[in-house]
Amino acid sequence: MSAYARELARWKRAERERELAEARKRESITDGEEIDLRERGISADSHEYEDVPTSGAYITIKETKPGYEYYYWQWREGNSWKNKYIAPVDPKNTTKN
Repeated sequence: MSAYARELARWKRAERERELAEARKRESITDGEEIDLRERGISADSHEYEDVPTSGAYITIKETKPGYEYYYWQWREGNSWKNKYIAPVDPKNTTKN
């Protein structure tokens, strides 16, 4: 029984890591978007943000309501996703035309 429990725990960890890798690939900002952030004086280094893990976190864009897009740090914590606000995608115009 303990061998089964260990194997199940190992499988669950691997599955969680696979899901995180897929989400990161699908949702992370592009290199160009990261450059744009840095040019605006906004750090893309998780070490510079309080409460953001230094490994496993990535930057994504979330649309909070139609036309309003914002950069967020996102990471997995246990069985749930966490995020932390960074900045608007377009500080001059956060609505779509």
